[in-house]
Amino acid sequence: MPRIALIDDDAAVREAVGFALNAEGYEVEGFANAQAVLALGDPDSFACLVVDLRLPDDDGLSLIRALRQRGCTVPAILMTTQPDARCRREAARISTPIVEKPLIGDVLSDCIRAVSG
Repeated sequence: MPRIALIDDDAAVREAVGFALNAEGYEVEGFANAQAVLALGDPDSFACLVVDLRLPDDDGLSLIRALRQRGCTVPAILMTTQPDARCRREAARISTPIVEKPLIGDVLSDCIRAVSG
């Protein structure tokens, strides 16, 4: 079962998205902030990172950049509501697709399959 890291400070979002991804056949590990992910010994053990843009201790784009600087090669997906032009440019620059909240249908699982093979 592929493992997904779900990074979102909203426990209800982690629970709902985690439930939906479990139903799709993924094992989901939730994290409430960027520091919890940065403290992981091996984030490359995940098939994909699903990262909320707005985190209490950082933003999702900064987290993804920090992981890339550490050599992490796991595909990442950014979740946000109404991404602005700067967010879209930065996500494109670091090759990170964006899925917009609210997540409708299979948009997230389709994106996970596309980036993680």
